[in-house]
Amino acid sequence: MAEFTVVGGGLAGCTLAWALRWRGCSVRVVDRGEGGTSTKVAAGIVNPITGPNLTLSWRFAELWPAALDFYQRVGRECGGALFHELPLLRLLDSEAQVERWARRLEDPAYRQLVDVAPDLPDGVAGELGGFQTAHAGYLDTAGFLAATREGFGDCWEVGGFEGGATGGVTVFCEGIAAADNPLFDWVP
Repeated sequence: MAEFTVVGGGLAGCTLAWALRWRGCSVRVVDRGEGGTSTKVAAGIVNPITGPNLTLSWRFAELWPAALDFYQRVGRECGGALFHELPLLRLLDSEAQVERWARRLEDPAYRQLVDVAPDLPDGVAGELGGFQTAHAGYLDTAGFLAATREGFGDCWEVGGFEGGATGGVTVFCEGIAAADNPLFDWVP
C-alpha cells in the first residue's frame, strides 16, 4: 500500500487526502493547527461564470460533475451535506458588461449554464439586468475541514512537519505558508 504524508490541512490538502484514501493509499495529514488559513476566509462559492469579464471557468463542464460527486461522497462518509447546490444570481454592473454578456450568450457553452434572467426580488437594484446560473453552489468550507479532521482521526496530526523520512511520499499543500518552508528556500 502506498504511503503519503500530506502537509497542510486546507482545501487542497483535505481534498488530496480524501482522493488518496479512496485510491487505497495510507494517508497521514500534518497541519499547523490553524485550520487552513486561506480556507478560513474562503466563501466556498462555485460559480461557472466569474469576474468582471464574465469568464467561463476553465473546464467547468468536465469538473462540475466530479466536484459534486467528490463532495457528496465526503458528506456521506461524514454524515452531513457539505456542498449545497443553489442557483446564483449575477447582476450586470455596466453597459460594457451588458454588451459583453450579449456576446457571451452567442457561445453555446455559456447558454447551457444559464437560466432565464429571473425577476429581481424587491429591494435589489438591477437596472442593467442579470442572469442566473443553472449550476452553482457553495461548499461549507469550515464544515469540510472539520469533517476531514474527524474522518482522518489518528491520521491527522497537528504541528509542524519536520521533514525527514516518512516511509512514503510527502506532498506539500501549504499554500502561501510554503514561503516559510526551508525545503523551498531556493525558490525565488
